[in-house]
Amino acid sequence: MMKKKSKVVGISAAAIAAGVCLAMAGPASAEIHYPVGSGSFNRGNYWGNWSATITKSQVHTNSFSNHQYCKAVQDRYKVNEMTTGINTPCDVSAIGGNSAHYDYVEFYLK
Repeated sequence: MMKKKSKVVGISAAAIAAGVCLAMAGPASAEIHYPVGSGSFNRGNYWGNWSATITKSQVHTNSFSNHQYCKAVQDRYKVNEMTTGINTPCDVSAIGGNSAHYDYVEFYLK
């Protein structure tokens, strides 16, 4: 019985640790999207859209309650990024060549 109980306690401790990690990663965690794709999101006080293709990366976000960071990258070296204040749009884009290597968008709340 002792062995079974300690196994359950070990599993519970691991589950709690994983839950704490996920809770701490919450809204501050970055979203990174690679070509070819696009999307939009609305999370109440944080919303926007993004697109990543082989020739253009762009992201637009806004938040009523937090500062934001957004970044658009094409061909690794063509990088546009910005950090904005509350209720100030974060809007960047980058234009590149016909390769999908090192093309992406990144955005998150600060």
